[in-house]
Amino acid sequence: MDIGHLIGISTHFIPMTYNETLEEIIDKIVKAGITAFELVTVEYQAQIGWPYNIPNVGLWFRDMNNQEIQKLKDNLSVFDIVTIHGQHLELNIASSNKGIREESYRQYLECLELARKLDVETVTYHTGHQTRGFIRDIQEIIKYNVYYGKKLANHAREHGIRIGYETGSISMLDKIFSHFKPDELGVNIDLGHTAMQRINPETVIEKWKDRIVEIHFNGVNHYWG
Repeated sequence: MDIGHLIGISTHFIPMTYNETLEEIIDKIVKAGITAFELVTVEYQAQIGWPYNIPNVGLWFRDMNNQEIQKLKDNLSVFDIVTIHGQHLELNIASSNKGIREESYRQYLECLELARKLDVETVTYHTGHQTRGFIRDIQEIIKYNVYYGKKLANHAREHGIRIGYETGSISMLDKIFSHFKPDELGVNIDLGHTAMQRINPETVIEKWKDRIVEIHFNGVNHYWG
């Protein structure tokens, strides 16, 4: 089976080296013959640059009007597959700070709403995690991930959108998934994150084959960045 049309590129690793716009980047990707595309809905994440990071190309959905959303929808229509990956820097749906939890969920939900307007069928998110400087029982972290996962799943189901959590901790995700059917909450298997835990990715793929909504295919450099 030819799977070439399923393999794409993410804005998470496309820096605005020469101040490229999202529209310009999409045009370059299409010309390169790439037919799958992951959009990360931020303007402030980055991986490269010295002495300061160069932000990745992206967008900020609260600044977009209906006309701009329609234009983006038209631009994305050239791809066979489009997914959205929710923003995660400084967000934490399991934070010990209630205000951070609420704002994180608000942004997660806005990301889902943008997907609905763009006719994007798959959205994935990072799970909540410990709060720096305040260590809690892992069961409390799981509780919040289940709580917000159910709220997102209910909203996604109404609009025919598939959602999933990305693989951070495999053991924690296993506990979270025990509260969901595969068609309620899926998984984005990040091969690099999985390998960092000294876990064979094939084992994880087989374990969650009924939940897979996306795979992040990347190497690792012995750190989580």
